[in-house]
Amino acid sequence: MPDGWLRYYWALAKEFGAECLHISRADMLASALTVLFIFLIDQNTINLRTAIVASICTLVVIGILHSFRIPWLVLKRMQTKEAPLGAGWGILGITFFSAFIGIIGYGAAWFYTMQPKVIIPPIPFTIKSVDVVALEQCKSQLTHLTSPEPNDSLRRRTLKLADEYFQFVRKRYDNHPPYGNTNDKEPSEETKKMLAVDKQYDQETADQYNRLYRDRFVGIIREYQHKGVPVSWLEASAQNGNLMWILPGGSWEGSLSDQLTAFRNFAYRVDAGDQLIVLTY
Repeated sequence: MPDGWLRYYWALAKEFGAECLHISRADMLASALTVLFIFLIDQNTINLRTAIVASICTLVVIGILHSFRIPWLVLKRMQTKEAPLGAGWGILGITFFSAFIGIIGYGAAWFYTMQPKVIIPPIPFTIKSVDVVALEQCKSQLTHLTSPEPNDSLRRRTLKLADEYFQFVRKRYDNHPPYGNTNDKEPSEETKKMLAVDKQYDQETADQYNRLYRDRFVGIIREYQHKGVPVSWLEASAQNGNLMWILPGGSWEGSLSDQLTAFRNFAYRVDAGDQLIVLTY
């Protein structure tokens, strides 16, 4: 670097030192008095530290603003041929400049890393703040919902009996002997024999129903009735052995005459714990 540039920058440093010292005597006195009065008013060390930091930042900003007139001061001194400043002013200027750079760097890092302090007060927890009754009810409901369904639950017994009975009546229907014509006023001997066989077969079917299914149907229907499920005339039909069933695919399947399907649908009125399912809307 040419020797002229070195002399020029050295002159800038001396003017900067002199200018900073000049502004410091007034500005620093005002800042010091401001910090002192803040401490005397608040008696708070936190506010005092904040005031000192704010004052230093203010002085740095003022120094930077004054630095813009340093080249003009150097030029003015050269034109007026004033006596050059001593080397001590240059050392002071370099010191001020280094301090400004350090303060600016520290301030930038502090603003970048600072985070608001959030204090969350602890919430005292006591057993009194818990509704013990509600907690026990929730535990009971959770146990009820997560427990495996028993094999003898009401809805499983319902579906099992419906399937078993359907297999029984379907087999008896498929193996029924030929039906005799009951419209003949004077049936022949052959027709009479056919009618007798039909009657005997139907009686055997009724006897097997009474022995194997009647009490089971009536008992399950009454369980639903006690839970509040309307059973209509199904109990009477099951008691008398007249529980109607319809062949799959028939036009009457699922109708009011299809009592076996109505009985099967009872299984959808209770849950796995035999509790009544009530839908609200």
